[in-house]
Amino acid sequence: MRISFSLKVAIAIAFVSLAASTSAMGYYYLQLKDKIWSEMSRRLRDIGKTGQAMFTAEQRQAMVKLSREMQLSQEGVDKEFLEDIEEDDFAEAIPRKKSLEMEKTPEFQALAQTLRLIKAGTFKDPIYPEKLNQQLNRPDQQTTLKYTYLLAPIDESPDFKVVRFLGDADYEEIDMNKNGKIDDDEIGVPAGLLYNVEAQPRMREAFRTGKVTNTDEAFSDAWGVWYSAMVPIKDREGNVIAVLGLDMDVDSDLNLLDWFFWVAVTSLIVIFFVTLAAAYGIARYLAAPIETLRKGAEQVQDRDFTTRVTVKSRDELGLLADAFNAMVREIRIYSDQLEDMVADRTARLEETLKQVQQLKHQQDGDYYLSTLLTNPLFKNRNNSARISTDFLLRQKKQFAFRRWKAELGGDLCVSGNVKFNGNRWVMFFNGDAMGKSMQGAGGALVMGSIINSIMVRSSANDRDLKIDPEQWMVETHAEIQRIFETFDGSMYVSGALGIIEESTGRMYYLNAEHPHTVLYRNSHAVFLEEEISTRKFGMPDVGRPRVFEFQLEPGDVLIAGSDGRDDLEISSNTEGRIINQDEGLFLNICESTGGKLDGMEEKLQEIGKITDDLSLIRVEFAPVPAALNEGPGVKELLQRKQFDLALRALEEKSGPDSTVDLYHKGLCLWKLNRSQEALDYLSSAEEELAHHSAMLRLLARVYFDLGDSMQARIHAERALQLDPQDDRARKILSRIEHHFPVSG
Repeated sequence: MRISFSLKVAIAIAFVSLAASTSAMGYYYLQLKDKIWSEMSRRLRDIGKTGQAMFTAEQRQAMVKLSREMQLSQEGVDKEFLEDIEEDDFAEAIPRKKSLEMEKTPEFQALAQTLRLIKAGTFKDPIYPEKLNQQLNRPDQQTTLKYTYLLAPIDESPDFKVVRFLGDADYEEIDMNKNGKIDDDEIGVPAGLLYNVEAQPRMREAFRTGKVTNTDEAFSDAWGVWYSAMVPIKDREGNVIAVLGLDMDVDSDLNLLDWFFWVAVTSLIVIFFVTLAAAYGIARYLAAPIETLRKGAEQVQDRDFTTRVTVKSRDELGLLADAFNAMVREIRIYSDQLEDMVADRTARLEETLKQVQQLKHQQDGDYYLSTLLTNPLFKNRNNSARISTDFLLRQKKQFAFRRWKAELGGDLCVSGNVKFNGNRWVMFFNGDAMGKSMQGAGGALVMGSIINSIMVRSSANDRDLKIDPEQWMVETHAEIQRIFETFDGSMYVSGALGIIEESTGRMYYLNAEHPHTVLYRNSHAVFLEEEISTRKFGMPDVGRPRVFEFQLEPGDVLIAGSDGRDDLEISSNTEGRIINQDEGLFLNICESTGGKLDGMEEKLQEIGKITDDLSLIRVEFAPVPAALNEGPGVKELLQRKQFDLALRALEEKSGPDSTVDLYHKGLCLWKLNRSQEALDYLSSAEEELAHHSAMLRLLARVYFDLGDSMQARIHAERALQLDPQDDRARKILSRIEHHFPVSG
């Protein structure tokens, strides 16, 4: 429901007026209440002090006598009896017959007459001092006091929680209004009635201190709601023998508070509605120009730009109306020219977009050329039958250039073989170049070129190096460091470099500020090193690195990787991304995947978002299969072109097939004209060997034999992308195009 502006203003003004009026009347009410209670308190205390003076010395002695007789006449009053009397409740401790006898004694009657005289002294009209009978307050003779009574302490309650009625002006039980029954205010108070005053601290104070007291506020008991004063009555020695109680009914016409309260509430309601009506009328008058502007705005919203509003007042609202008319006029002019402006702006945007697309195309071309340079360098050239190496390389920057999709980044993996003093060793390197996209790719290109150059120089023509393997590691580090220092700090590379002896599993390795290498042994993963060997390649003032030596056991697996394995975005909030800081997380992943690269990437993505390039290299030192120890190895059988024997040797190997085993099985089956079976094995290994030209060429041949020209052409072209100088891939592609020419 929409509430008009005028009504909102009226309601606001009315509530402000109500709040002000309520505050004023509330303050006046509190002052009046305090004054009335103060006057009632003073008056009651004065009446009480005057009344207690009416008790003669003989009557005071009679009080002592009556109190003693009541104490002796009570039955069964003990601590448990008193505890059963609830607050503001009563209990009869004296037999009714005995209490009636006491009420007839001259002493009791004299006290009752004095109490009635004190009460009658507050009548509207003076009375003659004669013997007074018990009577209710009559409307024509309204008294200030409704009840007067004497209370005396009892021996069983020294703390004055329970006291005794010594006398009461209305002790008799009489049907005063002649209605045939005893009403609540006609019930008498028998002599000696016990009364629990625990909830009346002022009453107990009067007994305890001997001073006149009054209640702080109205209180309720079995006879109604009262405002009371308590006046101690003392003997000649100043001992309190009784307390005179005076009760005033706060509902009497002497109490103006209730009347004033309701008058104030009624006045506030009247003020609220009168103010609301007046404010609404004024607000409607003042809001009329605003309403005119609102209607004009709705017409403009409906695209009626000929709208004009008229406001006669020359105040701020009149100025606002003039500004509104000027604005509508400008909108009308702008609307007439808008179509031409949109067409011009669209043409500019299209031209800008075309330029951006051209630049993007050029950039993607640069990226693609970079991948053509780097991909041949990131090769798994290890051909060891004992030590297998597998790569997982996912660069963060992915792009498409024409019909090719590729990725670019600063991570690299390289492996190969080298011979020292007649013994074959396997080299592996995992690195991460500083920077993003092109900068990182440049560092990876340089590092890949250096590593491949060193390996070609060290292993060309089956060269046998006559130096210590550890010394080779030191010299390799020095050569890489020397080249990167020439970039003057603009290019750094972290990395893990290692060589492993095939026959023994002896390993030398160094870590240049790279994430720790993982050793997976007996289904348990731990970090291989506790400290780094040296600083990043290219950092200034890098001395001789510390080369670690480690002995691998058959079945051991090493996993080296870049920091992309740790830099996972676990979650994000308003303050930014939350990146994983737990390096041990990767150990759990290695264990959950059994040390296999298959599934590691998926596990990482389940935990969080990969935020950097990711590269992993897996090195396994496998046990020597017994079946292959008895005869020539698979590699030797392949070199002899004995593919049936090589296939048999592969099938007799124990344990799961490695990626290289799958490739060799596919090769043997293809050579044996079993292309469909070969495809099954090659498809299983394709993901991890997708960057190996030999694998792509073999798949192209298999698909060609199976008549799948599309897949054959795709794999041949991918092989040429990896190595544009690959003549064998070029011949395969020519053969495919000859037998399966492209139509149209």
